[in-house]
Amino acid sequence: MRIQIERVSRRFGEFVALDRVSLNIGSGEFLALLGPSGSGKTTLLRVVAGLERIDEGAIRFEGEDITGQSPGERNVGLVFQHYALFRHMTVFDNVAFGLRVRPRSKRLSGAEIRKRVLELLELVQIDRLAERYTSQLSGGQRQRAALARALAVGPRTLLLDEPFGALDAKVRKELRLWLRKLHDEMGLTSVFVTHDQDEAIELADRVAVMNHGRIEQIGTPKQIYDDPANPFVYEFVGTANRFDAVAKGGQILAGLDLIGRAPPQLPDGPVTAFSRPHDISLLPAQERYGVPATVQSVTSIGGILRIKLDSPASTQLIEVELSKGTWIDPDPEPGMPVRLRLGRFSVFRTGGELPPSPAKITEPSQTA
Repeated sequence: MRIQIERVSRRFGEFVALDRVSLNIGSGEFLALLGPSGSGKTTLLRVVAGLERIDEGAIRFEGEDITGQSPGERNVGLVFQHYALFRHMTVFDNVAFGLRVRPRSKRLSGAEIRKRVLELLELVQIDRLAERYTSQLSGGQRQRAALARALAVGPRTLLLDEPFGALDAKVRKELRLWLRKLHDEMGLTSVFVTHDQDEAIELADRVAVMNHGRIEQIGTPKQIYDDPANPFVYEFVGTANRFDAVAKGGQILAGLDLIGRAPPQLPDGPVTAFSRPHDISLLPAQERYGVPATVQSVTSIGGILRIKLDSPASTQLIEVELSKGTWIDPDPEPGMPVRLRLGRFSVFRTGGELPPSPAKITEPSQTA
């Protein structure tokens, strides 16, 4: 089912939860709404579900305006972080509940309901737990039961509000892989709210990054990570290193030190450069180019060195990740002076926004 969100706003007194949000969700798509607490992602999901009214705008399912419809009329499946299961019912009865309370004209027979419920419990891999009460289940099992209940009524779309937030890391990882497989097998249109960037990147076809009631950027996980639209997205999605710099004469400089060539559309003036930890390499301190820095700490994890450095070009500690065999000799250690070479970076005007401009480092001899 295709979902269209057209300039939707929602206010709670003076607080603007959604500020003229527009978004198209394709049929069969898995979309993640990603953002910090208070960004508006859960409010947007509740608006689509019909659990929250809107102050302006429209919601359309397959082109039909359903803005005034109740949640029941919209036929959506809802899965919440805290399961919302009935504790006095068995797993079977929880999943069957939505089918049993349908109007008599639309209700299946008892035998059909039983067949449907058992099929769903088998699909979510908890059929052996059908007669247990929810208090007897683990967190992962409860979430599977909640998902089966949401699917029982044959929803046109599945809406999930941080469904794995109460689970430990190992179970979360297992369930999100399973959820993506289930989405593909059933041909669902799914909207998934999360503040966990790993979940969004691993699960979604596209990610909408939200902040202060607006969508900052929407794109594939690769686009969001590799080509952030602005500093907020760059720093929220993945680890980002920030460098205070200036654009001058076609170059990006941190003090007198060259970072790289400026993108053509960038005017001279103060800028902020961003680079990912894996896009920075270390050079000996005596090198003529690169940003000076001093090693603060080194952590070895498997074949990766995670290095934190202090640099006059940044008010924050710089983080660098190096694969085994690629770092300078001798191995980096606290107190060692080095130079940082930014293999790929994006530049934004300080105090404004500019489309990101990933660039390769340009050595002084090539820019003279």
